[in-house]
Formats: sequence, C-alpha cells, structure tokens
Amino acid sequence: MASQIINLLFKISLGLLNEKKKGNNELLLIISELIEIAIEAEEIEAMPFSNTILNLGCDYIFGVIYYWIHDESENFDNTTIMVDKSLELIYAVLQSGLINKIEDLLNFIIKTHILNHIKPSKIFKKQSFGK
Repeated sequence: MASQIINLLFKISLGLLNEKKKGNNELLLIISELIEIAIEAEEIEAMPFSNTILNLGCDYIFGVIYYWIHDESENFDNTTIMVDKSLELIYAVLQSGLINKIEDLLNFIIKTHILNHIKPSKIFKKQSFGK
C-alpha cells in the first residue's frame, strides 16, 4: 500500500514537472520574441549569453509572481512599485549594452592575463610511449 502511494506521488510529481517544463518553454519563447523585437527595433544590442538571459527572465517573472502572492499591500501597490522599478533597471542595463561590455572585459582578461601565462610545455610534457 505504501509503495503504491509513493509510486502515485512520484507519477504526479513527474507530471507536474513536465507541465512546468512546458510552461517554461512557452515563457522562454515569449521572452525570446520580446528580446528579438527590441533588438530589431534597435532599442537594445544583441547580447551574448542569450540562454542565460532568457532563463533569468523566467526567474524574474516567477519572482514577481511569488512577490505578488505574498504582497499584503492595498491593491498590491508594492508589487506594482517593485515591477516598475525593477523593469526600469532591467531596461537600463539592456539598453546600455552593459552585458556586452562585461563580456569584452572578461575576454580581454582571459586572453591577456590568463591564457598568456599558461605554458603548454609544462602542461603537456612530452612522453614516449612504448619505450
């Protein structure tokens, strides 16, 4: 009996995960389309790490929903204020090209200061096999 209940709960949780994944995929598609529209309208620059940006967008939306569910202010005023202020910040970051500038800086640091100090001869010592 207990194993049947555990099996049923497992099947239910798998079903919920599949539904969540389907919802995430649809949300990712919507966010992707919104970003593409903004890029085509030259409101923001194309960005590296697009999958990360999309997933952060989903996390943001889920965070807003969580905040809204727990908002006890009149007419959910705190949620409205939080969304307005956070969207202003997100738009400013995307419009400024900050993500591209961070990528450029990281590439410079990696290429100039990290990769130049790696000595391949020390990492890959010549070895004679079979002798």
